[in-house]
Amino acid sequence: MAQDPIERHAEIEIELAHEAHEVERELAASHRKQAEAFGLMTIRSIGFVSAGGIAAVLGFFSANYARLIAIPGSLETLNAILATLFVALLLGLGASGAGYWSQTLYAEGKWQQSFNMDRPFVHVTAASKRRFLFGTIFRWASIAFSAAGIAVLVVAGVVFLQLVR
Repeated sequence: MAQDPIERHAEIEIELAHEAHEVERELAASHRKQAEAFGLMTIRSIGFVSAGGIAAVLGFFSANYARLIAIPGSLETLNAILATLFVALLLGLGASGAGYWSQTLYAEGKWQQSFNMDRPFVHVTAASKRRFLFGTIFRWASIAFSAAGIAVLVVAGVVFLQLVR
């Protein structure tokens, strides 16, 4: 017996709605995993670079103390380098935190969307819009922290190379 075209269309719409809902759920779960991985990777990378720089400066200081003490202003410059590297470390932590919150808020915004059986099957809600907005703000903060951290590391490296000469 042939099925009514209207009933068949309704069944297809329901199947499409379920597929759209499943895609959104998988996307949100993927973003949550990505946020965790992103946070861990960023903390490690900038932390390693800054901590390695601090260790290198302290090693240089201990190996060249007699020479540095004879050069006026070299100890102040060395302290400034250490402070700059510490600021870079803090900026790296800020970047990773902001990046983590950006991805987390985006994933949470996906979970806050409304799933409907009518087209479009997924609707943005006021709660998901807020999370997307704050996620965007945190994403730009992460970019700013990262750029500032890189700039501070470059400045510290240049000053350190001038001190080594």
